[in-house]
Amino acid sequence: MNMLFKMETGIVDSNEEVKMEEKIVVPANQVYDNVGHGNPGKTFNGWIQGVGGQINIAQPYNIYIDTTSPITGYYYVTNFGGYKAGQEVKGSFGFSEEIRPGTIKYKFGDNGTVTKATYSEKNYIGFNEKIEFSAIVNAGENGAMQMYLDNFTDLAGNELVNSDSYYQGASYGLYADTTSPTIELTNNNLEPGVTEYTFNLKDNSEEYRYSTYQGGLASNTFTLDDIGVFNGTILGSTIDERGNVKTIKVLSSSDGYQTIYVESDKFSDVAGNGNAEATFKTMIDTKEPNIYNIEKSPSGWTNEEVQLTVFASDEGSGITQYSFDDGQNWQDSNMYTVSENKEMTIKVKDNQENIASQIIKVDNIDKTVPAIELSKQENERESAIITINGTDSESGISKCSINGIDITLTNGTYDFIATENGNYIVTIYDKAGNSATKEIEVTNIDDTKEVDATIIYEKNGGKYTLFQNNSINLSETVYVTNVIMNKIEYAWTESEEEPTQWTNGGSTSGLTIEKEVTKIGNYYLYIKITDTNGHVTISHSNAFVVKSLQIDMDESIEVKNIDGVNYIILSKETEANELLGKITSDEYTIKIKNSDCTEDTINQIKTGDIVTAEGTEKYKLYKICIKGDINKDGTIDVKDILQLNQYRLEKIQLDDEQKIVSDVDGNNEININDIFQINKYRLGKIKNF
Repeated sequence: MNMLFKMETGIVDSNEEVKMEEKIVVPANQVYDNVGHGNPGKTFNGWIQGVGGQINIAQPYNIYIDTTSPITGYYYVTNFGGYKAGQEVKGSFGFSEEIRPGTIKYKFGDNGTVTKATYSEKNYIGFNEKIEFSAIVNAGENGAMQMYLDNFTDLAGNELVNSDSYYQGASYGLYADTTSPTIELTNNNLEPGVTEYTFNLKDNSEEYRYSTYQGGLASNTFTLDDIGVFNGTILGSTIDERGNVKTIKVLSSSDGYQTIYVESDKFSDVAGNGNAEATFKTMIDTKEPNIYNIEKSPSGWTNEEVQLTVFASDEGSGITQYSFDDGQNWQDSNMYTVSENKEMTIKVKDNQENIASQIIKVDNIDKTVPAIELSKQENERESAIITINGTDSESGISKCSINGIDITLTNGTYDFIATENGNYIVTIYDKAGNSATKEIEVTNIDDTKEVDATIIYEKNGGKYTLFQNNSINLSETVYVTNVIMNKIEYAWTESEEEPTQWTNGGSTSGLTIEKEVTKIGNYYLYIKITDTNGHVTISHSNAFVVKSLQIDMDESIEVKNIDGVNYIILSKETEANELLGKITSDEYTIKIKNSDCTEDTINQIKTGDIVTAEGTEKYKLYKICIKGDINKDGTIDVKDILQLNQYRLEKIQLDDEQKIVSDVDGNNEININDIFQINKYRLGKIKNF
């Protein structure tokens, strides 16, 4: 069967858009079959002038071929600003031509969940088409709104230009805020019983809002009527730039806790989210603290400074500061050092500005040396009488010595009988530790004869090692025979040259003589024996050879010599590697061992551990003391506090090392303040002692 048709082409566009037109004209009954039937009108799906439907090709309609994608004409949201959870967001998209709807999706914020939106039937505006949509804001969705258009086409099947892309609602001022605003409250004590509270209203939308007017708090929504006060009356208030309450001043009704509370939904952000309920408690205290003791250390006479320690308590708000100059200056510490005698007004302040005062008199400081006068009366060539006169107007005379021999002054006077020539050195000490020294020479005594005395040195020299920046004690015991001895004198020298100055050692055989040495060299002990007839024998020991053990030690390490023992004093818990990194030697290997030196300490150091130097010889250099480590387990905790408290209550005894580490504040006394300091360290309030 043959079909006759005619195609004409041209440019036609009723919407002034460029489209290709195909005009098909098929007259009726142009084709017949064998029995004479003409062709009927055939229909097909197509479009004409933008309207879809059935088109009869036998009719003279214009048929269009459309290859142009539709575009969104505009986007509109019915309400700009913030939305809270459960609110409905309405808006619409406009399109350049009739479309077949696809899927509208949306989310709030970069981390939100993509959700489908619902939309209405098509709504025509002129030639354009509008599709209205709505979205529900869910809890937890915060941020700018993002819209996604997917699978939108025109009637010819052309995809939307913006398909699979998104529009940010933030550009139209649209965002979601589903987080409630909060309150931060600070207080300031103005005077006893009067407290100022400052409200800081916060809203997290400030973090992601698109522009200033979209986020933050609503204005004029937080008023005095929204604030509840228990145990107090509001005296006045101020407001912030939004008109919300900023501060209130409250007069308390009584001591105890004062409560400020704000019920939920009393103020909101611009999205309409109400605040959560908030309650704040403040201790109100109008009673002054109780100063129950002021301790002076030392409490007896001293020529140094006196440390005052104030012990006070407060049953209300708690103690905050101390003043030792009648309130002119305040400090956090309850300790203060005084360098001169004076009367002082001490004040203690609590957190509510209540102040207690107490006057104390510091009168035990004496820095004036005693007065001393010497005279002599010679008794031909046998002896001389040295008269000593001493006075001290403040603390008083404590003791007196002549050539190292202690004597007792009677009414400030003493007559000393000298039986040999020489210089006699007299020293007077007062009770505060000040001393004065004078010297007088005796030359009239005949000491030319010698006595046949036997002098025996027990050690008679030897080799000793001096640790770097420390000292060692040389000790020798001297025995004297074959003589009726009047006195024994001695002197240490650094050569075999006979000394000119001697120290009186009494008249007893078996005298032990010590010397503290701080440098290397050869040391000799000279002994001078005088019999009852005034005859003298002099000899010296073999050399005490002192060599140096060289180690390098970081200057931050605290080293003390206590009763002849060298200690490293650590102010905090310390790992072995940390301390070993600060002690080095080119000649020796430095190690930290346990108290009996049987095992190396490789982790936490304990009180009683030993620092050793090992090479061709082995030396025990230092004992280690860790302040606060009283039970010697290397950890400063409540066990140490309990052990120290038992010692204070005289339930247990402490050894020498435990006493050293118990005095954490270094005032040479073990008292309640040491417990306070250890507890501060345990709670992390101080990092070391």
